[in-house]
Amino acid sequence: MKYTLNPYTIISESENSFTFMGKANKTITATLNDSQKQLLDELSKGSFLESELLKGSFGEELYSSLIENASLVDTEADTTSYTSRTYAFYNTFGMENAAKILSDKRVLVLGCGGIGTHLAWHLLSMGVGHITLLDFDTVEVSNLNRQLLFDSLDAGQKKTEVLKNKLLRIKPDADIETIDLKIDSSETLDAVCSASQYDLIIKALDTPLMISHWVDEVCKSHHIPYIYQV
Repeated sequence: MKYTLNPYTIISESENSFTFMGKANKTITATLNDSQKQLLDELSKGSFLESELLKGSFGEELYSSLIENASLVDTEADTTSYTSRTYAFYNTFGMENAAKILSDKRVLVLGCGGIGTHLAWHLLSMGVGHITLLDFDTVEVSNLNRQLLFDSLDAGQKKTEVLKNKLLRIKPDADIETIDLKIDSSETLDAVCSASQYDLIIKALDTPLMISHWVDEVCKSHHIPYIYQV
């Protein structure tokens, strides 16, 4: 069998001492001689080397440890897809199931302004399977200094639709729904929550004045976790 260096393994060097941080944040420190450093250099360039060669050079203990913490892998790692860095992060820190768990989640973002635009992009990047964007407003030029993904060509258009289209340009197969609606009562929000089953609600708007109370009331009624800015 052949192995190569996992491109997501973090390697730090101090003189001849090398520390490998691999899967689940597990670190391995070893002193390498010139021959071993030459092999490591080949591996870092994407070469696949025979297991017997690696075992003979690095020694059984170091060789096995590098495989165990996924610093050495027998398949080419995904470094080009949209999810490549996200999944690598999850795997590196021992959260291999995170991608599958998040792909099944439905999140409602209340408000597509300064906070909502950032959050929607982060949710997409994290791999949340379904994102619902709720807002009633249109993009204004005064929004552009803080509302991520909007630009001057979007002025006058619905924030929800603009944000959805921008996110779909980043990830065309994303499941994104929009609701063009102003939350003016707890009953209005309750109707939204009754129409779909959300795993999380994020309040990213600050008006009307009672919105925080309505979110708290409705989320408790529907047993939905929520997050909101103070």
